[in-house]
Amino acid sequence: GATSIRPCTVDLRLLMIGDSITQGWESEYDSMTYAYALSRDLRASSNIQGVGGAYYDESTLDAIPFEPDVVTVAYGTNDYDMRPSLSVMREHVSAFLDGIADLYAGKKIFVLSPIWRDRRNAKMGRFEDCRALIIEEAAKRNMIHIDGLKMVPPIPSLFSDAFLHPNALGFAYYAENVVREIQKHL
Repeated sequence: GATSIRPCTVDLRLLMIGDSITQGWESEYDSMTYAYALSRDLRASSNIQGVGGAYYDESTLDAIPFEPDVVTVAYGTNDYDMRPSLSVMREHVSAFLDGIADLYAGKKIFVLSPIWRDRRNAKMGRFEDCRALIIEEAAKRNMIHIDGLKMVPPIPSLFSDAFLHPNALGFAYYAENVVREIQKHL
């Protein structure tokens, strides 16, 4: 019998910017990370810009040769560990999101606040205040907030290190919930 190949079609172009969680750190399989699952489930041509240890830093913004329809920004947990205060963090979140707004004007921009983490003793104060700051700054720019705390249940067994980086099952929860939230706005 004859066989045929159907070309892959995409519905949108997706740029994902973030830290080790966007990178898929600690995942046993790249194909099971939330970034890959978003690409698959949203039928997207994607550019995944996840970098372990990254945080809101306006000096890292570069125009890249990729024209997305949708942009996701997922930082905050590293800012919580390394920034000396909420006011310093706010300066960087504000400058970074201003840069994103300029680079991707007219695009749908989703800001994912940090997911659950077990270790919440940082010099800047409460993890909830760090999250609230990101949510406020996204709202000021009419960016769409996705609440990270609602994306992955706070169950240590869903995290490969039991406190921060999702495992395959944790990424499955994350991807399914983020896809559902993004689809509400497409």
